[in-house]
Amino acid sequence: MIYSSVSDIGNVRKLNEDEFFVDKENQKLFIVADGMGGHKAGDVASRMAINIVKNHYYEKINENMSLKEIEIELLKGIDLANKSIISASEKFEHLQNMGTTMNLVYFNDDKILFINIGDSRSYVITNDELKQISVDHSLVEELLKNGKINEEEAYNHPQRNIITSCLGAKSDYKVDIYYSDAEDNMKILLCTDGLSNLLMKDEINEIILNNEVEQAVQLLLNGAKENGGFDNITLILIDLQEKRF
Repeated sequence: MIYSSVSDIGNVRKLNEDEFFVDKENQKLFIVADGMGGHKAGDVASRMAINIVKNHYYEKINENMSLKEIEIELLKGIDLANKSIISASEKFEHLQNMGTTMNLVYFNDDKILFINIGDSRSYVITNDELKQISVDHSLVEELLKNGKINEEEAYNHPQRNIITSCLGAKSDYKVDIYYSDAEDNMKILLCTDGLSNLLMKDEINEIILNNEVEQAVQLLLNGAKENGGFDNITLILIDLQEKRF
């Protein structure tokens, strides 16, 4: 496995509200989180969420557990993060209404677990084709699903940043869980919408296919910034190469 990651403030924002985590020791867990833009203390929410889930992971998960048991523990960690963000938001006025997305991937033997809340995304590249694994929890995704707009309109929609689920907004947040088989030479991209809103899928696919991992990450970041860089930009790119799980 080879991976590379970056988090950048972008061209416009005064604060980076994104956060990410890479399990460097075990190379099992990778997470991106996007603090709610336009809300107070988005950086606090994303940092809290990452730290709580990360700490729960290290405390509760071990290699003897089944993937289903690991999934349950990760969901417990996410729920703990949600409750902690809500509690802090209610306790401190300067943290009111803070929230964050979360998108994570966990590798276990020849299986991959994806968990998503919000509109940060997970993509998989197999057979030279980029496929979005996660489904955005967003207003635009609802409009797209209901046939009220097409994909091109979704990409340019003025309300594409409005999300319908996040950690911290309410206790009954929506969470999606996906599984995939690990394959030789599979590549996985986790990113916040600072990337996915500014580069089309074909552009992302071409950059990843034609460059080594570290160079691809830099080119993706540069591309998002050249196209405006209106939001924070965070991404993790993972190349499985030959499976060694």
